Formats: sequence, C-alpha cells, structure tokens
Amino acid sequence: MSKHLTIIILLLFTVSCSSRQQENVTPNDEWMPLRTIAWDQVSEEEKKTITGDWKKAEVKEVNWKDVPMKTTTVEPERVFKVTFKTKNDGMVGPIGIYIDFTTKKIVGYDARK
Repeated sequence: MSKHLTIIILLLFTVSCSSRQQENVTPNDEWMPLRTIAWDQVSEEEKKTITGDWKKAEVKEVNWKDVPMKTTTVEPERVFKVTFKTKNDGMVGPIGIYIDFTTKKIVGYDARK
C-alpha cells in the first residue's frame, strides 16, 4: 500500500513540476504586460537585433539570487525574467530583463558580454 502511495505522489509531483515550467514560457496574454515592460526598456538599436516576435519572448519565474545585475537592494517577492533572442546571442548573449511581478518595475538585467 505505501509503495503505491509513494509512486502516486512521485507521479503527481513530476506532472506538477513539468506543467508549471511550461506555464512560465507559454506566449499568452497573461505574460504580455511583462513582455511590454521589458520591450519598452530595449533601445531602438537593440530592437533591430531581436529575432522573432518580441510578443513571444520567453517569460519565466526566477530566484532573486540569480539576477546578475540588480537595480535595487530590496528583494521582490516574485521575479520574472523576460528573454529576447538576438542576432548577437553567440557573441554577447540574449537580452534578459528582470521584473518585480508585484510592482511591475524592472529590478535587474543580464550582463551581456
């Protein structure tokens, strides 16, 4: 009985984790406000290097400790990263912008080489 319960719990945990990860990168209206905030911070010159539709940029929740260049010392409750792929990813990496989910303010950037 306990062996079956353990298997069921592991399966539920696996399904839960995989569906949450997919939810974070789904290009839908739920993430458009975050994409728009990030897009508005990208310079016109950088916008010319973006590949694909910026409205489908990857959005995922991240840990505050993983934000490389913080613009604040106040730790947000939830942080989301918007990633724009560019023609220059091989040289300097993609454009990554971190947003406080509650205040909708930018709290950090990726360091581009």
